[in-house]
Amino acid sequence: MPDQEAVLSTQSPAAAVPAAAFFDVDNTLLHGSSLFLFGRGAVRERIITLRELLQFAYKQFRFKRVGENLSHMKSFQEQALRLIAGRSVAELEESLERVCDTYVIPKIWPEALELIEREKANGRDVWLITATPIQIAEEIARRVGATGALATVPAEDDGVFTGELVGPVVHAEVKTQVATRLAHERGYSLPDSSAYSDSANDVTLLALVGHPFATNPDAKLRAIARQRSWPVIFLHRKGKRRRR
Repeated sequence: MPDQEAVLSTQSPAAAVPAAAFFDVDNTLLHGSSLFLFGRGAVRERIITLRELLQFAYKQFRFKRVGENLSHMKSFQEQALRLIAGRSVAELEESLERVCDTYVIPKIWPEALELIEREKANGRDVWLITATPIQIAEEIARRVGATGALATVPAEDDGVFTGELVGPVVHAEVKTQVATRLAHERGYSLPDSSAYSDSANDVTLLALVGHPFATNPDAKLRAIARQRSWPVIFLHRKGKRRRR
């Protein structure tokens, strides 16, 4: 049977108890890598050099080609941390608004913003959940009207990034752990909550909630969604949305 297109509705009865909507960022909320997009702006702001960005981009390209397993994610994140090690936290935060305006916000899917507004209208708090550094994630969360962000935290000492992390990278199973912890702290009902992601690495996060949505899914997640009868959403820059 050919694929059928329909307007997606995330409408469901507002939960009697608090609930949340968890949104992955890269290729779910926006097109591309938020960290790389920020890197482009960081070159213009002279926080990093073009050579460093190109080396980072090559690493990211290889990372995407071989898949997002934990060892590759760790290597990728270590390189990103090396780029900011020894740099001023205040300098990065001061440039965030300008960089997001120019490089990050224009890449957000317009209909992802609609999904966020629908989730809020249904009484859910909206949380971004991402491996992206917390400073970038919180700025994006502020721009899209989210409640907050659950993200990777770079360590700092006396106002300077150390090149290390506070806790693990918020990726794969760690996303599920931090979402579960947040739900416990805030009293969210997970069966009444929702989650959106493009990656098969987030299967446990999607399975954690009562309303999972495979959004711009990779091939593996599409297969899993088909097996589990999860809705599949494709977002397009020109504003066309398809639900399978």
